[in-house]
Amino acid sequence: MKGTTNPFNNIGRNTLYLVGGLIVSVFLTKKLVSDNKQTQFDRMKADAITKENYYKNLANVKPGFPLPAEDSAESRKSEFEGPGLSYLSRKGGDRLGFLDRKSGRD
Repeated sequence: MKGTTNPFNNIGRNTLYLVGGLIVSVFLTKKLVSDNKQTQFDRMKADAITKENYYKNLANVKPGFPLPAEDSAESRKSEFEGPGLSYLSRKGGDRLGFLDRKSGRD
């Protein structure tokens, strides 16, 4: 009966590996979510700049399509209103945002 092994022989090391993997996966997931959110907002800002630059160069504008009036631009009620998303008024981070609150980042 000497051939049987005790499954609890390496329980401390296995627990350490499990906790370490869990911590790494939380930070990796948080980083990916943060990067995806930032990419989305950068893309929205780039679209607005592209549209603005399109009308600055009259060679790009097709004949028969009127230019927008300068005073037709809608003014926002506050600086916290974004183009469709109120992202400036939201706290930074994601569902794992408790890590951001401890470090003081927004």
